[in-house]
Amino acid sequence: MRSFAFPFAFSAGYDQSNILPENLAGSEIIAKPYRIEELAYRLREMMMQERL
Repeated sequence: MRSFAFPFAFSAGYDQSNILPENLAGSEIIAKPYRIEELAYRLREMMMQERL
């Protein structure tokens, strides 16, 4: 997924310490339950970082 060069995140309600495979370790994880405002904020933040 990282090779596509666009920001992405995962959303999970599980223990976040080991839900991703090793090649995606360190990826953004947005924990459930979340408020829509929090999701929008985190996604905007990721897109802005990508532009830098």
